[in-house]
Formats: sequence, structure tokens, C-alpha cells
Amino acid sequence: MKERYDVVVVGAGPAGSQAAKTIGSRGYDVAVLEAEDADDYPAQSNKSTAGSFPRMMGEFNIPDEVVMKNTSKVVLEGPDEHYVQDRTGSVLEYADFKQYLVDEAKERGADFFFGSRVNAPYTDEGNVSGVEYNGDEIVRSDIVIDGSGPSAPIVQDEEVDIIDLERDRQAKGWEYLLEDADLDADGYADLNDSMMLRLDHDIAPGGYSWIFDAGDGMAKAGICYIDTDAHREYRGEEFNIVDSLEEWIAEDERFPEVENREDIDPLERHQGSAHVQIPDQVSADSVMGVGDTVSSIDPLWGEGIDTAMKSGKYAGITALEALGREETDTSAQMMEKYDRLWKNNVAENRWERNFMTYLMYNMDNDRYNRLIQDLDSLSDGDQDALREINQGNFKESLKLLELGDIPNILKVGKDRIGKHPALT
Repeated sequence: MKERYDVVVVGAGPAGSQAAKTIGSRGYDVAVLEAEDADDYPAQSNKSTAGSFPRMMGEFNIPDEVVMKNTSKVVLEGPDEHYVQDRTGSVLEYADFKQYLVDEAKERGADFFFGSRVNAPYTDEGNVSGVEYNGDEIVRSDIVIDGSGPSAPIVQDEEVDIIDLERDRQAKGWEYLLEDADLDADGYADLNDSMMLRLDHDIAPGGYSWIFDAGDGMAKAGICYIDTDAHREYRGEEFNIVDSLEEWIAEDERFPEVENREDIDPLERHQGSAHVQIPDQVSADSVMGVGDTVSSIDPLWGEGIDTAMKSGKYAGITALEALGREETDTSAQMMEKYDRLWKNNVAENRWERNFMTYLMYNMDNDRYNRLIQDLDSLSDGDQDALREINQGNFKESLKLLELGDIPNILKVGKDRIGKHPALT
């Protein structure tokens, strides 16, 4: 590792690798520091359901080689109802996908250093001028891009203070890759060629569960929840996400028999976390945060790859402009260009989507069944309205609300969204 680079990127996930690729392609010196050892990468961080859609696959030229299964439907299940929408997608092999992004960034000139755990920003006369890693090692740079995920050692440091990630806005997930799944079992929707999300507090209190067709008789099955009042109300403080996932696998006829988690290859047991809060900012002097580091994930349906890649792309574009000026400018004012790009292209309608997220996760199971019925009814005559609802159009979302939702709306507005004003 050289003593100095134009840009140091923390983390070799989708956001960090995309940022490094964008900057390296213009000939600037980029170092990516990844905590995992090269021999392990990316096994320890293989934590995504890896469901994505054509806009991301096309925009970033993702090859078929990292796709496990192309799907044609999205299914939304409630406890007793289901709704099917025709929508093409792709279930990725996440480890292969991450390695592909690393290889692409390397080809564009980025240097990767595995086994390099960043612990803090390096400051010179109060200005961030690089990072400290592996204890007391230092590498200097004009710009630091933090793509380390929820650990966020740069953006949460008191010298930078971009975001304070809060526990009660953290989504936690656990997933198994299962063989011999029956995706067309009697009494359920046909999940062949599908990505399914289920709203059911008996399985995922305060969150959702999923089954993705991964091809060749395999399925990704998982649970994600947010530490909310709904989570505690339905399952209590002692709720264990792995126990709940295994109970679901044991009881649902679509899954094969699994005696215990040790029967599944450790590389096929995935866990992860991401925050769904609204950051007040995503940059500061010489620093930008990307991906899960600044809560870029879509809060409503948990889609994180597309938003991570976009955040890396726009951080890279901002870095190129800062470095390409006659005199390098990494001031907060310059970095604010990334905030605008993030708001308009990565987190569109974020306030509305966060509101809808907490509103939905606080509904009870009977309300989930009625919500699915309403979606099914609405889809018969207004596909454009459904598209607007999914994109966070609050006016269109009112079509799905009931009078009985008003107390829940007031509660969410007061207890959740009200704490974080919209990023405007």
C-alpha cells in the first residue's frame, strides 16, 4: 500500500466497489480497504437476499454469470391471502456478484487491500486526510468514502459526525439457502420463477419474510425485522430470529425437512443488518458515505443492491469533479453535490417510504389480509396507481388506507418519522 492515494474507499461491498470503479476508470489512485481476509472474501459478508430488477442489471451491466435465477413474478403474501404481480427480476449469487464487482474495479485501476480493518479517520489539523487501519497504520488521501456498512467507522466518528445510526431503526435479517423446496405446494401461490415477500407477525414480527426461487430446486428463505413496538408486542424481547426462521421452515409445507441449522452448509446461512433511518446528510469535508453506511436501502421492501450501486456511482462522480478541478476541492460545499444526487437518485421519496414502512409493519395480521385483498382489487384497474404506490407516492397510497388506520398513522407520525425531518 502506498502512503497516499487520491481516494480511500472503506469496504469492498457493492457500494464501495462501484465507487472505486467509477473513480479508477478516470485514472485516479484509489485504495479499497476491506476488513475480511482475501481467502475468506466474500463468505463472511455474504448477507444479501440478492434480489434485483432490470434497471440495476442494465445500468451496471451485470452479467448472467452471477445470476442464479431470472424470475417473472413478485408475490406478496399475507397470513391467508396472496397477490401476484408480473415483474421480471433476477436472484443473484451474492458472493459471485461481489467478487465480480471487485474484479471490475481492479481492471479499472483500483487497488484492493484485504485484511485491512479501518478503525477511524486520520485527521491532520482537524481535517480528515485519510484513515487509520489495523490499529495504528495510516494511509492518507484527499477523499474518504465510507462503504463499510452499519459499522460506519468514518461517518459515525465524532470528527466527521455525518450520521448516528440508531438501534431502533436497524433491520436485522437471516436467510437459509434450501435444496428441494416445493415452490408449488397445495394451498399456496405458485412461487416458481418468483420472488415472494410475506407479511405475517407470526413469522416475522415487525418485518417480513421471503422465499426466492433460486433455480435447480433451491430457494432462499429468510426473515427480516425492525426493532419496533410491533416486534416487541407480537413476540416479546426474547424473540430469536433464527428460532423463528427454523420454526417457519419446519411448519411450512413448501420447505424440506431440516433437523437443525447445522444440516445447512455454513456458507448458505446468511445474516446481515441495515438501517432504515433518514440521514440528515451523507457527506462532510473530504468524506462521503455510501450504501448501508448511510442507510441507502429501500426501507419498504428492503432492496439494497440497486441503491448501494447508485450511491457508489454518485459518490464516485462527485469525487471526480472534486479532484478534476484546477485546484482540488474537497470542501463540505463541494461534497454537498453528492447529497443532492443521493436525495434525487438514490433515496427518492425517502420520507414517504419510511412513513409507509413503519405504518405497514405496525398493522396486525387481519389488516395484512385486507391489504392484500385491496392490492389485488386495485391491480384489476389501475397498474399505474400500483407503480406510484411502490415508488412512495403518498397520495396514491391513501387508496389503500382505512379509517381504522388513523390511530396507527398518528402513532407512527409522532413516534417515528417525527424524530427525523425529511431530507429536503
